[in-house]
This record gives sequence, C-alpha cells and structure tokens, in this order.
Amino acid sequence: MNKCKMLALTLVVVTSAMLMPTTAQAAKIEACMKQECIEYFNKWKKMSYRKYNTALSVMGELYYQGYGTEKNLDKSFKYFKKAAKYKFSYAEYRTALFYLAEEEYLDTDRGIKYLKRAARNGHTESAFLLALTYGSGELTDKDNEESDKWLDKAIQGKNSQSKRYANFLHQSGELTYQDYPKVSTMIALLREEAKPITLAEKTDLMVEETKINWPEESNIEVLQVSAPSVEAIFDHELAYLTMNPPVSQGSTGTRIIGRSCADMLACGSPSKEDFERLIKQLW
Repeated sequence: MNKCKMLALTLVVVTSAMLMPTTAQAAKIEACMKQECIEYFNKWKKMSYRKYNTALSVMGELYYQGYGTEKNLDKSFKYFKKAAKYKFSYAEYRTALFYLAEEEYLDTDRGIKYLKRAARNGHTESAFLLALTYGSGELTDKDNEESDKWLDKAIQGKNSQSKRYANFLHQSGELTYQDYPKVSTMIALLREEAKPITLAEKTDLMVEETKINWPEESNIEVLQVSAPSVEAIFDHELAYLTMNPPVSQGSTGTRIIGRSCADMLACGSPSKEDFERLIKQLW
C-alpha cells in the first residue's frame, strides 16, 4: 500500500475510530439500489441543479456511498468540490479526506489546506484532524504550535474527539506548557484549585492531574429508542428546501449562482446548519 495512503488511513480512520464516542448515529447512508433509493437520488439530483450547496454536498455523499446510483468517486469528488468552493465546511472537510485517504487523489498539501478551510469555518472534526496531523508529524512536519492551535479550536468547539486526544497527550506526558500553551492553560483553568502560573514556571509547566475534569455540556445528545430512517430524514430535508427556496431576485440565499449576498457564508448559514445536522444524523 502507498505509504501516504497508509499514514492517511491511520490518522483519519484508525485513530479517529479509537477516539470517537461509542454511541451510534441515528442513521447512516449505505449502498442501496432499491427503487426507493434511486428515487431519492433523482430527487436530490434535481435539487442540485438549483445549485443549493446542501444538495451538492448530499450528491457527493450519495455518489460516494453508492446510494441510488453506482458508486463513483470522481463524481463524488466533483460535487464536494463544488460545494466547498463556496465555503461549505462539511464539503471542505470531505474534499480534504479525498486528498488524504483516496488513492487516486492523494495530495497531502491540498488535504491540509482544505482541512484548514473547514476548520476556520467552524468544522470541529477538521480542527481535530489538524491537531492530530501536526501533533503526530506523519503526514506533514511535526509542529506542536500548530497542533496546539487547532486542538484548542476543536475543544472550544466542543469536539469530543479532541478532548480524548488531549487526554492521550496528557497521560503520555506530552501536554506541556512549552509545547501546548493554549490547551495546557485551558486545562489548568479547569482545576478546582487552579494556581497562578508565574513567568518562571511557564517554560516547563506540565499539567499534573491524572484526570482532566472537562466541563459537562448542557446540550448532551440523548439516544432515541427509535431513530429516524434515512428516508424519513431525506423527506424532511427535501420538503424544507422545497418550501424554503432562496430569494428569486439575484439567486440569493443558499444558492451559489448569482451570489448577490455580501457574505456568501453568512447568507447561507441557516441551511449550512441544517445540513450539518443532517450529516450528523446520516453519517
């Protein structure tokens, strides 16, 4: 196996799987060639003609999984890049994974570039992967300053995987103030009796606690006994896009063509949030 491929899979698949929560997502897109799946694929394809960034991203996922159509990585990549062009964070993240883990698309520099774009647009999984990449030094030069910056961003974004990675660094003795000033300071402030840090201590300060007491989240996900099906989610999202089209003049809103909004990301942020929620349910 190509060395870059192996390293990418180690980072993106194996390590992520080890750090991910054990709770299953509500539903998942899987390969399907039933008539019902084909019909949903056709509905999303028609919606993508209107240049909704959400629909473009869904098409990328459907082609990647082979849902309602033959699996086609080239078309999947094409749709994700279309949505990524207009700062759609999930599509930027999925484009990055193509560059980091798919044999025919391997380009580490571009992969990291897209991860940074996604992370800057609020995609915490991308920030976590950047922290992991720079912290390990496998896909790029090891850079603790960069790792610290992205790990801090991921934790601030309430990404649970990043907290697990911080726990790993802490337990292995790598979480020093010198190498991870942002994260180690954050953790120091979480201590019940946080002590002031003097200038003399900053160069060699190490977080000494055996356990990091992360604050409890107020919006903890609750597993549903009966999770919605992929089809039920599709029905809801397709109905939403149909009933909430962008403003007709100038093709504004979540449409890409026209771009009459002063800020494309802010203009399309409601649908962006809806799609992030959709992907969390489906992935």
